[in-house]
Amino acid sequence: MGRGPMAASQVREYLNSVFSQVHWFVNSFGASYLKPHGAFYNETAMVLPPDWESKMRRQPLATRYENGGLFLAEHPGMQSLMMMLRINKLALMGLDVTAHRILADRAGQRIIREGFADRAYRPDGTLVPRSEPESLLTREADVRSQVALLAPHVDSLCLHGDGEHCVEFAHLVRDELISLGYEVGVDD
Repeated sequence: MGRGPMAASQVREYLNSVFSQVHWFVNSFGASYLKPHGAFYNETAMVLPPDWESKMRRQPLATRYENGGLFLAEHPGMQSLMMMLRINKLALMGLDVTAHRILADRAGQRIIREGFADRAYRPDGTLVPRSEPESLLTREADVRSQVALLAPHVDSLCLHGDGEHCVEFAHLVRDELISLGYEVGVDD
């Protein structure tokens, strides 16, 4: 689900798969939020222009919102994610500086601002693709700094379980948050 990019020829099949998986999971186990994964996350985490809030108050979802002429409605992943949020009445866990914010707002759901303790960021606030060098933080000092930098601005920190030091880093992230005065736990 979401590991690879959505091929134009397979949009319907791809989105049907995501919809059915979300539907099955929510009905089987319940959920309080939805977090896209992998390429689906990145495809829906488009960067917002600096004045996006004023533009969105004046313009509907299907209008251009950046100089490049991007229409949110032209991106099936965006529309599908927003529909999943509406249908299932779920919050969206995502990057607050991207279209994730707009999708949550338009779906009438809250955004859970997510940060990544073990990933590098681009200057625009999006993640450096894993295909690029140094996209993963592998040194304790870098993860510790990242946690201190992100903690005041996010509601949740993600730590990838497929990293070489994931267990060590999980303890490090928890300890760093506590040392900075944050409570660590699950928010119902």
